[in-house]
Amino acid sequence: MKNEDLEFLLSIIPHWVKDAVPVGLDPTFYGTGSYEGDREVKARLDGILKSPWISVEDRLPVDDSLVLVYDGKFPKPYMARLEEWGRWLDDQLIDCKPTHWMPLPDPPEVK
Repeated sequence: MKNEDLEFLLSIIPHWVKDAVPVGLDPTFYGTGSYEGDREVKARLDGILKSPWISVEDRLPVDDSLVLVYDGKFPKPYMARLEEWGRWLDDQLIDCKPTHWMPLPDPPEVK
């Protein structure tokens, strides 16, 4: 989860939630005070909380950078890239056919 996503989540949680959740709290109300505001908050929450895996049927990476892929055949995810002519190659330049992909996380900050 990105820092800005965590800050957003913390900003919409009322201060009293830290101690207790009141009986009868409507979990569909996000506390913005307006229907449109609540819809925007819900849409952003759904985006933050959904799986980071993207189906290759829904969307493909836009450049030939390395991404993490999963193909359902190999038991673990691995790195691969989608070449500009539409062929997937793993990090050892072997053809692969992933079903899902996700961007690699940012590297840690080294001090």
